[in-house]
Amino acid sequence: MKKSCSDISILFKENYFNIYLGKQVLKSKENNFFNFTNKNLAILLKNDIKEFGKNIDLNKILYFEIFSLAIDKIQNDKKNYIKEICNYASTDLICYRAESPEDLIKLQNDFWDPVLNDLGEINLKFNKFYGLMPKYQPKMSILNLQKRLNKLNHFELSCIFKITKISTSILLSYSLYKNLIDERYFFKCAFLDEIWQSIQWGKINDEEIKRDAYLKIIKKTKIILDILSYEK
Repeated sequence: MKKSCSDISILFKENYFNIYLGKQVLKSKENNFFNFTNKNLAILLKNDIKEFGKNIDLNKILYFEIFSLAIDKIQNDKKNYIKEICNYASTDLICYRAESPEDLIKLQNDFWDPVLNDLGEINLKFNKFYGLMPKYQPKMSILNLQKRLNKLNHFELSCIFKITKISTSILLSYSLYKNLIDERYFFKCAFLDEIWQSIQWGKINDEEIKRDAYLKIIKKTKIILDILSYEK
């Protein structure tokens, strides 16, 4: 999905902010109006697009992807997206620990245990296990997580969906949303095993580039969550 335009603006019409490429309104992937009520979200998208210059590839624009998912999918199917997000809780990254070596076990415990402890303080108690075989988590904790996610709007859920898929951890994603951890800590926790392996066996350039790209996504996604938190 490519566009070519040298003139990009934000216009306020009928109580909504929308992006215009020249005289044409920018629509989502499925051709829906974004209709932002918060101008700061429109500004994020506008600035993200401007980075591409005149030849715009919307498929490579993170904010276009996140906002399109919110408008096109989550807004009309919130229940199923929450269910999909919560499915990660049963096999959450930070709940399954290595059985060896000792230094990796210690690293996982040092970084991941504080996250689980903080979540436990807000009545989201999840157990940790050693090994890879899936185990049952407390049903009430998963139900409580579902209730909490149900209170979020479609833009917030789109952000959480994005970073949960990257990290394979809804518990890290919700902790970031609640400001229990920051973006750097989220990143270290999400890629702890990979970072440990690179220290042991040496860095692989392709993997480093991929992780750097993920860190950028995490940071940019948190900006949306911070903007939305000011509305509450």
